[in-house]
Amino acid sequence: MKKVTSVVSALAIVAGSLMNGVAASATTTQEVTGVSAYYRVDLGYKVGWTLPTDRTNIAGYTVTANPGGKTCTVNSSSAIECTYSASTLGYTGLYNFTVTTRLKTGQTFVSGASNTVGAKSIPSAPLLVDSTTASDTQIDVAWVPSAKTGGSPVIGYKITRWESDAFGQPKSATRVDIMSVTTQVSLTGLTPSTMYIINVATCNALGCNSANYWVHSATTPNTAELDAIKFPTVISGGSADTDCFDSILDGNTGEIVAGATCAGVVIDPSTYPVVDPTATSVDPVLATKFANKATLSLASSYSLKTWGPIGIAWFPYLKSTSKSVTLGFTTPVTVWSETPATCDVVGDKIILKAVGSCKVYGSVAGDNTWNASNVAYYTTKVIN
Repeated sequence: MKKVTSVVSALAIVAGSLMNGVAASATTTQEVTGVSAYYRVDLGYKVGWTLPTDRTNIAGYTVTANPGGKTCTVNSSSAIECTYSASTLGYTGLYNFTVTTRLKTGQTFVSGASNTVGAKSIPSAPLLVDSTTASDTQIDVAWVPSAKTGGSPVIGYKITRWESDAFGQPKSATRVDIMSVTTQVSLTGLTPSTMYIINVATCNALGCNSANYWVHSATTPNTAELDAIKFPTVISGGSADTDCFDSILDGNTGEIVAGATCAGVVIDPSTYPVVDPTATSVDPVLATKFANKATLSLASSYSLKTWGPIGIAWFPYLKSTSKSVTLGFTTPVTVWSETPATCDVVGDKIILKAVGSCKVYGSVAGDNTWNASNVAYYTTKVIN
């Protein structure tokens, strides 16, 4: 009897162990973590994640965009990102993403949602710009901004003014740029009896856009030289004076004569975009950053006689995942030479000094979105 009891007890222990194993298996998760999303027009919508510790039997991962449910699939247990083209999800929506781990057994594990992202670009130009002469040395400028911010907060408006030559063209040496957080500005300290060309651009962290709209406005007193200026023919861009300055300034409030003329183009200032001068970055702080691969590829050789006097610009030959087509390097770059006697790196140029082997290194730093890159290098020859 004791022997039978012992066998039963042993079987119970084994059964208990098996049941505990099943329970442990049932509670084991292979869900990815740190799901992060990033958008850039030349890269599309990138979604990355941190792999689960246990990658047993994982067939791949399926990313789902919310809303809309469009998917992006990778069939590898070690994949850490998947990318939608910009056109696939479009340029107007806001999306977050979840990642489903797919096991070979058919079982799935769904992650938490990523941060929310949307398409971003430079903002639209102001809809209307006008100016008025306040005195012999002051011109006041006001404008109606577009509500289209490019998906990033407006950081301000850039006002550029030049003195005009006799043909209505800007004198480049007289250029002055100022930034404003309001939709009106007074240009002071100007030269009397001078025609000015004024341009207003809307800016966000990605850049500024004026659509080449400008106005011509002269300080007083009027002179024969001012009357003789021949304005260029505007083929595209440009804007004539509208005589609506007061209406633009107060949103058509209380206007009678000018208001009747300008009612169709003046917008209530309460609808203008909110200006945030601190919004100088479009990169979110991501839970999981993206890999940033760097490559450096020069020509196999360079002539000291030809390239020595001018140097070689390294910029186009150093590439990285984070390098934007329109913005260039979006994170700091370091380029240096291991052979300074043959070639040295000075600023944005590789300076050739002597015949021999030239070895140049380059790397790109990380930021909120990107990990720091690998160190890329290339060895070229300096010949006569």
